Amino acid sequence: MNKLLIFFLLFLLISCSVSEDEAISLKIEDKIPNTAIDKNMYYVTTSSQTDRVYSYEENNITFDVMIDRKGFITFFKPLDNSFQTPCGIKVGDNLEKVKIISKKEPKKMPGWGSFISLSHGWFALLEKKNSEYRVKFLFKSKYH
Repeated sequence: MNKLLIFFLLFLLISCSVSEDEAISLKIEDKIPNTAIDKNMYYVTTSSQTDRVYSYEENNITFDVMIDRKGFITFFKPLDNSFQTPCGIKVGDNLEKVKIISKKEPKKMPGWGSFISLSHGWFALLEKKNSEYRVKFLFKSKYH
């Protein structure tokens, strides 16, 4: 069983080092897509920043997309918990797996939460459940 787990983690590490085209076209600091729908609300994107929220769907995945006052994307996150980053990180993964794959340690942003930097510009917000940290949601942000 341990050998299988080690093989799986090594496979993920190797696949993360390969350049991959992402399946989504959203990019930080691009203009909001015309098909995005205004949700008429704001989202706290840092401990001192709120941005207007739009809903956007691409490849059957719905995203919350946050924009600044000029209409440029500042932050987005998939709402589908089955979404995976190019390295295979998804909502619910434990911190140990995320640290092994990302080779990074979590950072804290007071008033916002703990997060860890992943490859391809992705981040994972962490949440403590039952004395264990797990991925609460995935996001890309111009602020982190």
